[in-house]
Amino acid sequence: MRLPKEELIKLGGLAVSGIAFVACGGVYLPDQSTLTKVVEALAPNFAHQFLSGMDYRRFKEFLITPHPDNLNHDLDRLMKDALVQSFHHMETAYLNRLEQESAYSQWKRVIKRPFEKFRSAFRTLRRSLMRELDYQKEYRGTLPENEKIEFNLKNWLLTDQHLALPKLIDELFNFPELDDDAEWEKLRNFFTGNLPRIYDLSFREALKDERNLKAYKAFQMYVLELVVGQNVQTHQKLDEVKVILLALQHGLQTSAMDKLDAALEESIERLRTEINKGFENVIRLVELSKAEIMKEIQLSKAEIVNKIDDATELVIKVLGTGKLVIDRQLTEPPFMPEVFLGREDDLEDIRRMLFEESNLLLLVNGNGGIGKTSLAAKYYHKYDTLYSHMGWVIRKTSIGDALLKLAPKLHLKFDSKVSRKQQLEILLGRMASLEKPCLLVVDNADAPEDLAIYYKSLRRCSNFHVLLTTRITRFGKAKAKLVGSLPSDIAQRLFLQYYPKFTQSEQIHFERLHKAVGGNTLVLELIAKQLYEANCLEEQYSLERLLIDLQNKGLFALQYSTEVLLDYREFTKSTPENVISALYDLQDLSESERRLISVFAVLPPGKISISMLAPLLVAYENWQYTFRILAEKKGWLDWNEVDGTASINPVVQEIVRSKNSFLRDDTFPLIKAISDKISTM
Repeated sequence: MRLPKEELIKLGGLAVSGIAFVACGGVYLPDQSTLTKVVEALAPNFAHQFLSGMDYRRFKEFLITPHPDNLNHDLDRLMKDALVQSFHHMETAYLNRLEQESAYSQWKRVIKRPFEKFRSAFRTLRRSLMRELDYQKEYRGTLPENEKIEFNLKNWLLTDQHLALPKLIDELFNFPELDDDAEWEKLRNFFTGNLPRIYDLSFREALKDERNLKAYKAFQMYVLELVVGQNVQTHQKLDEVKVILLALQHGLQTSAMDKLDAALEESIERLRTEINKGFENVIRLVELSKAEIMKEIQLSKAEIVNKIDDATELVIKVLGTGKLVIDRQLTEPPFMPEVFLGREDDLEDIRRMLFEESNLLLLVNGNGGIGKTSLAAKYYHKYDTLYSHMGWVIRKTSIGDALLKLAPKLHLKFDSKVSRKQQLEILLGRMASLEKPCLLVVDNADAPEDLAIYYKSLRRCSNFHVLLTTRITRFGKAKAKLVGSLPSDIAQRLFLQYYPKFTQSEQIHFERLHKAVGGNTLVLELIAKQLYEANCLEEQYSLERLLIDLQNKGLFALQYSTEVLLDYREFTKSTPENVISALYDLQDLSESERRLISVFAVLPPGKISISMLAPLLVAYENWQYTFRILAEKKGWLDWNEVDGTASINPVVQEIVRSKNSFLRDDTFPLIKAISDKISTM
């Protein structure tokens, strides 16, 4: 059965009165299930209805009190966006006025494009507006008072006009853009007389835009807060009922109202009974004095706000308003490094390169195990307050697969029929809609072919700072932050963190160890943990003895080896041999790349002149191209373009020597070339 509209209004008013009473600590109605349906049906569209209704001044009151400071951030951004939009509306209105005042035929309007000088003036005004907004934002702290333009939300709402607009008009109209002074003054007067009104309309329309969810949700929460009883005075309670009745009387038949109808139809008799039983309580509430009402309220302000938050989330989930609430953390955050030493300048360099130099994509590169991931993780946590959304993904198969890990938190669920390419397009579109700046870290992006596929896609997200931890040293025009080895003194402090029994007398041994492993941070950590396990109770394996084994047997044949705990990729507990082997995988190299890296693995460590080495590499076909791939794209070699030298990290040398079963064959041409040179001397 469907109720007549008058009956629906009457019941709706009584129901909301009862609900308001319940929320303020009064006697509960016997069964709230039906009333809950009423609240859930009204809640999601109530803010929109209220905004669209007749009482705009009441809306301003909600924003001003009681928590204006909490709204300023989102609404300040919304106000400035609305200001830009209002300039477009001003242009349309002004040109329409000129057309009405002019006697142009239709064909002249098309061919001669009348009023072009005014269109040009408006374009200049919009550009000047954007520059002025950026100028005010960037130099706000240093501007003298006479140059500041304060976009003060509270003043605007209280006085019905934005006090910054006249000053802004003065600034923008300082320099005439029209040759005719009278026309320029006429345009200025049009702005003075109409901008406050058009801006006011633009702001109200912007609040209804689903893209402005945060500002809209803030407003919705305050309306709901009013409904459930924060303002506890009796006349305010009656106003709540009047506002609901006003919404119903305007016949805003939305999907929410359909659900309300359905809820009432299902149990209308039961609802009447419950409301009748509770009506005396409503009357008692109205008759209570302010002091008595305050005495009955048991909920603290914080508890009320929490309940409002919960109610808003429930409304969004259950009734589906179509407005997405996306978590700030798009993934699980990365680990926080347990020990972080000597990289403070690197952190500041990354922040500067992203924010001050406007690099949207940055390669954080260096040798395997040098500390790239720890540096990126530290940046993620240290500067988290600078970003609206953050995500951390690890490339295992491809960057595309890693990006799709963001889908659940972006409220995306793909049908099996949707191709992977389409999934990525949808995902990138959702990412691009997030409020900037956002941060995305792609860890372990070591494959140049993979990066080539997704490089443009990553750059499309202009609202994101994208950090890629990688061994790639050069890719397109992407800027790179090189992560080098820690200086010996700082590396020694790190070593001491994992091996507290390290003594000053062993410092000379540490210097040799630091050089032997090329300052590799991960390898130093593993060795320190090995020594700690070996010498926990009594000394069994000294640092000096370990160095002897390292020189005679190599990293993969140390006398003492046991599993240790660590944070490195998928490893949580493993032996040093397994972890070091995973740093560089020979399977990632082509045959020509493997042959050339084998040459460097058997040469003495340290810098080698390319010009001196070139005559010995004649038998290695196209070795110059292969060398650049190993140095720039895959990070197996270090190349100094300034002095024309190349070098290989000792850890990489050890891996190649131990893991390459073709080492003898791969280096035979080198040995023959050296032998031939010696024989001709």
